[in-house]
Parts: sequence; C-alpha cells; structure tokens
Amino acid sequence: MMGRHSTQRSSNVGQALVSMRNRYFLEFKQHLLRNWRWFALGMGLGMLVFVAALIQGYISRISNMGQVSVLPALTVVAIPTDTLPDPTSQATQASTATQSPTLLPSAEAEIDVGEWVIVAGTEGDRLRIRTQPGLSSEIEFLAYENDVFQIEGGPEDRDGYVWWYLVNPYDGSKSGWAVENYLRRMENP
Repeated sequence: MMGRHSTQRSSNVGQALVSMRNRYFLEFKQHLLRNWRWFALGMGLGMLVFVAALIQGYISRISNMGQVSVLPALTVVAIPTDTLPDPTSQATQASTATQSPTLLPSAEAEIDVGEWVIVAGTEGDRLRIRTQPGLSSEIEFLAYENDVFQIEGGPEDRDGYVWWYLVNPYDGSKSGWAVENYLRRMENP
C-alpha cells in the first residue's frame, strides 16, 4: 500500500511539473508574440552595433598599415671609459654634487658581496645567469651587456670559474649565479 501511494504521488508531481512547464511556455510564447517589436528592435540594434565595431576595426587597421609602432625593449647604458680627464674640466667636475658610475677593470678592483657590478665583455653573446654555481646548472635567464646587478652571495669555485650570486636591483625575479670573468665593479652606482 505504501509503495502504491508513493508511486501515485510521484506521478501526480510529474504531471503537475509538466503542466506548469507547458503553462509557462505558453505564457512566454504569448508574451513574445505581443512584444515582438521590442525583441526585433533589440536584435536589430545589437547587430548594428556589432557591424559598426567590425567596420571601425577594419578602418583603423587599414589606416595604421604604414605605421610601425616600436616600443623600446632595452635601454642601453654606455660603459664609462678609462680616459684621462681634461685638466680644465676638473674644477667643474669637483663642483658638481652628483657622480656618474665608474667602471673599474677587474684586474684593478676585486669584487665582493654587497658591491655593484655591470655585465661586460660578452661581445653580444649575453651572460648566462644560472640557478646554481656550475656549468651544468640550469640557465635562469640571459643578462645583456651593461646590465647592472648587486652581488648578494659568493664567491663559489666550480668548474674552473669563480661564481657570484647576482640580483637585479630593478627586477628582483632576475637573480642567479654568474661567472666573475664577465663582471666589472662599479665605483658609484
């Protein structure tokens, strides 16, 4: 008895749901038929806006075909040279409060933790910055000639080279180990 009542009850619920669905569908259909002008107007305006956007994009693409927009990817900083200053300009240089960075050859100045260095002598090949000291370590990124770094670790002797841990002061995510041969100490960063 109990099973028969639950089956009959679920059958009644199912019929009620079908009846309700049919009623709502019929009401929606009647609403749509009464207000078809608004529906058509909305669809028409939407299509018009879409087509206008396509035409405007096409026109702006054609008008910019001859123009090339180039954004600088790298700022080049000239390496200071070891030229002797003009004696007449020494008084002017002494009076200025700001000092420019000075690159010291590696033979003259030893580098150490906490100092600033510049990448030099790669002849355009760029310096490989690695995850760990050693030639078999994974390359993290390539540093450009004249890139500036601060030394935060080292020295480590591996594979016949002296390795230093470098950090880019402008982008902390650019850090890793590099060989000393391509690093030059900066006097006034």
